[in-house]
Amino acid sequence: MNKKAVGFLGEHVVNLVITVIVLVLLIYLIVKVYGIFTQENELEKATIQLEKIVEVVNKVKETEEESKVEIFPPKTGWSLATFPFDFPQAECRGEVSCLCICEDLKCSNPKARKCEGFSFGVKVDLVYKKYIGSLPYAIPTESNYEVFNEVLILNKPVNELKIFKEENVVKIKVVE
Repeated sequence: MNKKAVGFLGEHVVNLVITVIVLVLLIYLIVKVYGIFTQENELEKATIQLEKIVEVVNKVKETEEESKVEIFPPKTGWSLATFPFDFPQAECRGEVSCLCICEDLKCSNPKARKCEGFSFGVKVDLVYKKYIGSLPYAIPTESNYEVFNEVLILNKPVNELKIFKEENVVKIKVVE
């Protein structure tokens, strides 16, 4: 091989490697940007669903009449959790109870949860454990005590919730 051919080939290999690196970086950035928009869109959907539940919970508290609401979680596997008082990150500061819709069971990601506080007791009802996959969960807080919350896993694209008042507490459970 002559020197011109080796130089020409080397130059094209370097250009090809640079092109591949630039393409990989562009694909990475596109995936990251898409992920950000998807997560924001999921939180918007979760917020709308939580607002529907909050409206019915307040109505049930006022009228004491059982009611039902259909919710559409952003994805299956999101959860609906209640806390007996302030959420560990003070999400519902000063309220009697806190209702959150979250991407994970611990409600640990602030970018993937939406919460609403109530001046009265609100609690998810765990009657249908085998059906909804609910479980009690303990979360350590800054002051070294645990907040026990109850979680309903929203494992269907459409979940019908029954909301009713029982012993001064508004309860939420999934309808089979």
